[in-house]
Amino acid sequence: MKIAIAGPISVVSCLSRAGNTSSLFNQILVISLFAILLTGCFSSDYDVSQQLKIEFPVSAGRYVLTSSAGSDGFYYTVTRRDDHYEVVTHSPDNSSQRILLRFYRVPEFDGYVAQLWDGSDSGGRRNYMYAYARAEGERVTFLSLPPGHYDELPQDLKALLDGESDKIVVRDGARDALYVVREVARRGVKLSVVESYVRQ
Repeated sequence: MKIAIAGPISVVSCLSRAGNTSSLFNQILVISLFAILLTGCFSSDYDVSQQLKIEFPVSAGRYVLTSSAGSDGFYYTVTRRDDHYEVVTHSPDNSSQRILLRFYRVPEFDGYVAQLWDGSDSGGRRNYMYAYARAEGERVTFLSLPPGHYDELPQDLKALLDGESDKIVVRDGARDALYVVREVARRGVKLSVVESYVRQ
């Protein structure tokens, strides 16, 4: 697996490609964990927890970005629930938003597949984002395709996706979401380290 280092990347395009335009989702864009996550993630309405075991590699508690150590006023409270983590983002103006997070193991990647969603349903369907993560104890690092690298994906994988640049939607999630995520890892597609969080 090739890994490159990238600076903070806006996730606005990653979220908007999933088709969720709720006001809550728009608010999340402004102040949450998504402010530095993952333009190069994959979006799908398919929940891979139907096929994979949910893992809990991260300790509950209060987290900050390793790059700022909390000096920007943002922090994130992580709570373990029955089948996911609940992450609440807290901003300097005392507002907060919630995101849900799961981790899964796949044999093709030495870290985790990360699944993120806002907990709401859009027209009866959820929209999930899939990225990669290295997570252990009191630290978690998210990885995704680097900006502009959608065009470098293998053609047979691109045939399963709708995408421009880094806006990537799996067309048939039930059939292909897990396959795409695993194949990207198996084929050693380049990933970027986007940001890391550490427990305070």
